Formats: sequence, C-alpha cells, structure tokens
Amino acid sequence: MALILADNLPLIEPVPIDDELCSGLALIEDVSGIAARFVFYHTQTLYEAGATAFVVKKKVVLPYGAIPFGAKMTAEFMARRRGGRLLRIVAP
Repeated sequence: MALILADNLPLIEPVPIDDELCSGLALIEDVSGIAARFVFYHTQTLYEAGATAFVVKKKVVLPYGAIPFGAKMTAEFMARRRGGRLLRIVAP
C-alpha cells in the first residue's frame, strides 16, 4: 500500500460516512508489527447507576508509515487554530 502525501488528496465518499464523537484516545495497540490500532472512547454518564463509563467508540488501524505524517498533519492543524497550541510529546 502506497501512502500518498498530498495537501489536496482527491477523496471520494461514495456512501455517507457518519461522524463519531469521541472523548479521547484510550490506547494504541500493535497489529502484527505492521500497523497500529488506535482505540477511541467516549465518556458517558450512567444516570441510573450514578457512574461514569468509558465506552469504546471506534478502532482505527493505520500502517506505521502513515503515523508520522498524521502526527505532522495534526500538529499543523492545531497550530492554525485560533489560540491553538502546538502539540508536544510529553514523556510519562
């Protein structure tokens, strides 16, 4: 699979793809040494139980070669936002 690094990638959407609201990224898993699975979650309040649940909403798999470009694209997007800050990698 070739990764196309273009500003104006000619995307098509033959059928509507729904947006999925997520609260954050829960974890990243290795997929056979060739890709990473990003697991996104959404925080939901369970009013009946008076508790909070972290519900898996999406799992997205990217080949390792796509991740650096995606991180660069994300940092550039955040820098363009009004009052946005550049993302920084913070060691745990």
